[in-house]
Amino acid sequence: MKSRSFAYMLALFHSSIVGLSFLFTKMAIAESNPLDTLAFRFTISFAIILVLVAVKVIKVNYSWESVKNLVPLSLLFPTLFFAFQTFGLKYSQSTDAGILSAVTPILTLMIAGYFLKEKTSLYQKLSIVLSVVGVIFIFVMKGSSIHFSDMLGMVLILLSCIATACYTTMTRSLARNHTPGEMSFFMMGTGFVICSLHHGRAWNSSVPFCIWEYWLHWSLHYYPIRFYQK
Repeated sequence: MKSRSFAYMLALFHSSIVGLSFLFTKMAIAESNPLDTLAFRFTISFAIILVLVAVKVIKVNYSWESVKNLVPLSLLFPTLFFAFQTFGLKYSQSTDAGILSAVTPILTLMIAGYFLKEKTSLYQKLSIVLSVVGVIFIFVMKGSSIHFSDMLGMVLILLSCIATACYTTMTRSLARNHTPGEMSFFMMGTGFVICSLHHGRAWNSSVPFCIWEYWLHWSLHYYPIRFYQK
């Protein structure tokens, strides 16, 4: 019971980091273009986790079968998710993106139910709907509105939500056979290779946002999933 409570706490922190990433990404692309921001993100995150692997804080062991399983996961998240999110925020407001991202739990519920055959209670369904309604209510009461005139940004943000839902479902399955460190290292390496093909300009003020977000994001994300497997 204690482990489950700790997992929920980490999941809450992780959700907070993801929510703040909309704001930080918007600030970062004001100083740099989206491709440069993505390259900075993955370079920093891969450098940090590479050091941890080198000093054996994180241990990794891959087989050809595990590589084949992790490639689709790493393409969904972080590669596609952050690509869609970053370009989506270029064409939309962060508040609009925050409202639209509230559909992610519903998408995850649908995808996990279809592919993993996971059953959810009525209480869980009502909690998800209530959380989504609550987020929308808060933004509406603050005077925010979704600007449908710029559909490109909204479509990209929606695609990032779909990528997150698919990734979460895959992680739930793969976490049974892979450690958090193995998945994180492989995913950061994939993102680094793909996004660093476009280096862009010199490092600028987007770097601090990337360091803060990634260090906390990957520290808090996988351990709740590992607890749920127990």
